[in-house]
Amino acid sequence: MTTRPIALGIFYALLALVVLSPFPFGAARDWAWLPLCIGITTLATVFFALLAVRGESPVTLPALSPLKIPLLLFLLVLLWAALQTASFTPVAWHHPLWQEAEKALGKPLHSSIALDTQRTYQHILRFFSYALVFILTALLTHNAKRAEIALKALSFAALGYACYGLWIYFNGNTSILWTAKWAYFKDLTSTFVNRNSYATFAGVGTLCLMALWTQRLKIIAEKARLRRRSFMQRMIKELLKPQSLLMLTAVFVVLSTVLLSNSRAGFMSTVAGMLTLIGFSLRTTRLPRWVKLLGGVAAIAMIVAVVAGSNTRTFGRMSADLAEEGRWPVYAILVQAIEDAPLTGYGLGNFKNTFPLYRDYTVVGYYDRAHNDYLELIFELGIPAAILFYTSILWIIAICWRGIKRRQRQKIYPTLAVAVSVLVGAHAMIDFSLQMPSIAVFYAMILGLGYGQSVTRQ
Repeated sequence: MTTRPIALGIFYALLALVVLSPFPFGAARDWAWLPLCIGITTLATVFFALLAVRGESPVTLPALSPLKIPLLLFLLVLLWAALQTASFTPVAWHHPLWQEAEKALGKPLHSSIALDTQRTYQHILRFFSYALVFILTALLTHNAKRAEIALKALSFAALGYACYGLWIYFNGNTSILWTAKWAYFKDLTSTFVNRNSYATFAGVGTLCLMALWTQRLKIIAEKARLRRRSFMQRMIKELLKPQSLLMLTAVFVVLSTVLLSNSRAGFMSTVAGMLTLIGFSLRTTRLPRWVKLLGGVAAIAMIVAVVAGSNTRTFGRMSADLAEEGRWPVYAILVQAIEDAPLTGYGLGNFKNTFPLYRDYTVVGYYDRAHNDYLELIFELGIPAAILFYTSILWIIAICWRGIKRRQRQKIYPTLAVAVSVLVGAHAMIDFSLQMPSIAVFYAMILGLGYGQSVTRQ
């Protein structure tokens, strides 16, 4: 029996899991992200078993050869996170509250670096699942046709969630799915609770749709004759076709929801991602300079048109000082806390129950997340493990960046991966959108698409 139908089934099942993940509140609830992780792990197990039947091992696959070092670094991070839950590590490394608890109870406890070991296990499972999404996508979308299917599915899923968000927004904005809304009554959040998280997701969707649009324009432009009159006639004729107008409208719709979310960071990060995508796309397209200049001007005009047609509340909020929201004091306290445990950290996923020990009167409001993923991960893992984690991600992004320069075809996929990395990386500096499982799996799949189309089949 051939194994190709099974692999194809795994591909579509994985794509369905990723596309549906934003539906239940961005998969941010335990009852949502746990089945998602179990589904991903099950698909990966079946896929690797399929490889074993064929006498192959993931370690020996040529497509994964450039990933040996980043995957090793990532596994070392997960191993360290697991050690943070162990009681046999030196007592001097353990969370100080364990000692207080032992004194209060008058008996020894199974102490560890992590205060809440269950949360650490949960985050290990999440990180492992995200890595599996990336690996499966990289292997299953090495075929350009599958890569196109995946990109279209992610794009139209983002459009669907945007349309739902607009429908809710213009009908009172009082609910999220089947529940009454309890926050962000003036902001579009679609199926997400937090406006910043939805802004990141919609920004990613905007870039996916722009990638499809850019890919279509490249094909048209490179086939057209380079004489100015014939080129412009061909482009105008193509742009007026219903399919082209619908694709452009989809970009406008999803980008508009970024603005209607009223997320300052979400909008600015999306613009950064868009400029990255446009810049790389124009640079790698073989066209006359005047055509590239015209394309750049048109892209900027599109952004201006969307901004002009949307509300101005987002820009009003941009003038607000972040210090008023208490984030800068949080960052300062985090730096001090990191200095107390720079090597060991406080346990992956343990920000929520450890930060209250350090917060003081300068912090206003409730913080169960640091609103800075970089500092939060250093706080939880320690500096060495956090560096390993960031290096593993940057390594993959570098492979995609190299793919942009070296690939002759299908450059849009590594270009999209780099652009989305700029978007989520910028937003992670002042928020926590990547901690939403649905956004993490979307990013992992896009990164897998970029990597899969960056390495050669040989």
